[in-house]
Amino acid sequence: MENTVIKPRSVFQRAGFALLAFILAGEGLAVILTLLLTLAGALGLDVSINDTLKLLVNYIPIYGIGFLVFWLVFHSVPKQTIRKEKFSFGRLMAILLICYGMIYPLNIIGSLITSLFGGNLAGEAIMELTTMDSPFAFLIVVLAGPFVEELIFRKLLLDRTVRCGEKTAIIFSALCFGLMHMNFTQFLYSFALGLVLGYVYCKSGKIHYTMILHMIINGISTLLSIAYVRAMKEMPALANLDASSIGEIMEGSGSMNITFSGIIWMLIYIVLTLLILVFTVIGIIMLIKKARYVRFDCSSPEFIPKGQVFKNVYLNAGVIIYVVLCGAMIIVSLFGLISI
Repeated sequence: MENTVIKPRSVFQRAGFALLAFILAGEGLAVILTLLLTLAGALGLDVSINDTLKLLVNYIPIYGIGFLVFWLVFHSVPKQTIRKEKFSFGRLMAILLICYGMIYPLNIIGSLITSLFGGNLAGEAIMELTTMDSPFAFLIVVLAGPFVEELIFRKLLLDRTVRCGEKTAIIFSALCFGLMHMNFTQFLYSFALGLVLGYVYCKSGKIHYTMILHMIINGISTLLSIAYVRAMKEMPALANLDASSIGEIMEGSGSMNITFSGIIWMLIYIVLTLLILVFTVIGIIMLIKKARYVRFDCSSPEFIPKGQVFKNVYLNAGVIIYVVLCGAMIIVSLFGLISI
């Protein structure tokens, strides 16, 4: 079925409905399972709800059942053969730095705007995961999440929309990827990350490139959160450190309750913070220098002309419902009405 001609509007409408099914099936099943566990506890049944069970209930539905539903709805759409091109290690590292140059400034901007409205910060969800007493938390954030998300938003989605133009497909994929997080700050930097990863996949045809980049970014962020949480846990006085307590410590009347493991975790946190800062600065410089070299393939016979993109890509029932649903969740989360 490769390279079969199909109306662009139909492709994007199917994509919208597939993404909608992905969200509803995954999140819906998670809610149902949570309600069943709560009901079981209320009925006096012996149900041990630990952190591992919470993780399985919340993430297996979205990354397992949700992915399966998306595939069932969308896989029959004909796909376009994407050329294969090997990227050097240096080129991939440069792309990684550019990712940092885009996502962390947007993370800061998004967090500031969210704080002004009293909304839920993106880091709160990650912090909650890192404090869970389960080895699955790290595996979900660093491995399972990026693996499934890259399959959906890069592999499956771009393979079937790139025929309409690389630029159109990449922006659509990145937008859907950002909306899926249903959090204003995460929307901003996930959209930016989706643009870079989408470009990498369209130019290389190798999904493992984007998976590795995604896993590295999630891994460093997660390790940063873990280091901070562990340092505060080992040395709780750090969390309440102010001018008066610093003065007391210097005079010898105060105590930090310093532990060796606490110092190690704090050093890891400081090193990672500085590393991210360096990556971000270098990434911004590289982004400015390399942006003019970005080129998109417009040779497909099904390429959508600039003036017809919005009508064919976004003005259809599937995409409209997906955008409205996720957009509404982002808005209510921005104002702190719900926690995503």
